[in-house]
Amino acid sequence: MKLVLLFPGQGSQHHQLLEYYQDPSHYHVLHTWLNQCSSLIKTNCIDLLAERSSLIHQTEITQPLILSHSLGVYHLLQPALAHHDIVCVAGHSLGELTAACAVGLFDTKQAMILAHQRAVVMQECMLNRDIAMHVVLGGLSVAHIDQLIQTIPDVWLVNDNCDGQVVIGGLTSAVDDAIAVLKEAGARKIIPLPMSVVSHCPMLEQASVKFKSLLTQTPHKLQSSWPVASNHTLTLTTDAEIIIDHLSQQLVHRVQFRSMIQKIGQGIDLFIEVGPGSILTNLVKKIIDVPCMNTSNSEQLQAVCHLLKGK
Repeated sequence: MKLVLLFPGQGSQHHQLLEYYQDPSHYHVLHTWLNQCSSLIKTNCIDLLAERSSLIHQTEITQPLILSHSLGVYHLLQPALAHHDIVCVAGHSLGELTAACAVGLFDTKQAMILAHQRAVVMQECMLNRDIAMHVVLGGLSVAHIDQLIQTIPDVWLVNDNCDGQVVIGGLTSAVDDAIAVLKEAGARKIIPLPMSVVSHCPMLEQASVKFKSLLTQTPHKLQSSWPVASNHTLTLTTDAEIIIDHLSQQLVHRVQFRSMIQKIGQGIDLFIEVGPGSILTNLVKKIIDVPCMNTSNSEQLQAVCHLLKGK
């Protein structure tokens, strides 16, 4: 089978990241990976999950937590992937970093540290800024939304997820102005997102520069084992320097998830969402007529493995 592996981004975290994996072998592997993450970022992620702590939604914890969980699930999935054609790997925002790590560009420890560093430099750009992000659902095309908010300073269309679902973000006052304009133009529903960082816009210019330096200084292979798709350029490459450039540049450019899936989905037999939740699975189903499975719990993970092994 021709496969594309998709890795989720911020927003897929929840308190049942371990509980949903009731198979003892799954639980043990994921517990080990999250324990390693905890040691590296000096925060006990496992305790935070058990305590239902809201701290898992803080960017500096969320990003390494999701990356570590996703890489743990990927580790469990690897034997079933052995005899299939991985056309490329991709991710949504943070997931693109996870994808680059899954194909061997950085080792596990480096990946977890990079995810934490990415979150830190992003959060630094938000200091003393009153920011907001909202998802716009239905009623307006992406092009129309783009046109309507272009004249409003300090607000951007940051995620083009699928038809009828985009995310805008920026300074709160500017976002409020944009919401008023979009509602008047016919936006069906606009919902605030609980985010402490506005991603994929010029507000992260300094974070982009710092993250590129961190990526470059981290030991890495010259080539990845499979192509990595870019959220920003919509291109595929195995060249490490290009992937690193894409990972830094995506911080200041819109996530074009819809266009990326349309491009990499041609001739594909199956998308697999590797990691917590099913957000990307649901988006893919709205974008392209290609099956997509997720690995959000032991039952789903086993179903994917059985399919790949022909059972």
